[in-house]
Amino acid sequence: MGHDEQPGKNSEQVWQSFRDAPDRAGELAGLQAFCAAALDEPRLRELYPFTSSYLLGFRRTVDYTPGVGVWVQPVGGNRYQVRGPELREYGEADAAGSVKMVLSALDHIEAAKEGRSRPS
Repeated sequence: MGHDEQPGKNSEQVWQSFRDAPDRAGELAGLQAFCAAALDEPRLRELYPFTSSYLLGFRRTVDYTPGVGVWVQPVGGNRYQVRGPELREYGEADAAGSVKMVLSALDHIEAAKEGRSRPS
């Protein structure tokens, strides 16, 4: 089981707790810079972050439901690999660039659900 949010916390509080976790071994190690950048993005603040097998995922609710299909993995030096559905690689970037890739992946997933082509 990963480091998950606690019942009663809103999504922004969960993001803050992930950002403020001491940089230590474990599933939150290396995620602080990404979480700090994600807190500046309203669309990500609405999602509940969770970890699973050292990947950061996102849920639409606090319940233990499937994630939205986007994953972030720290690769060292405050850089992150972003993966989409089926763990398809979107790329690697610093925290700010990774947030942009996550937003793009979310747009792609939403467009696919609605039967549209990927937004530009």
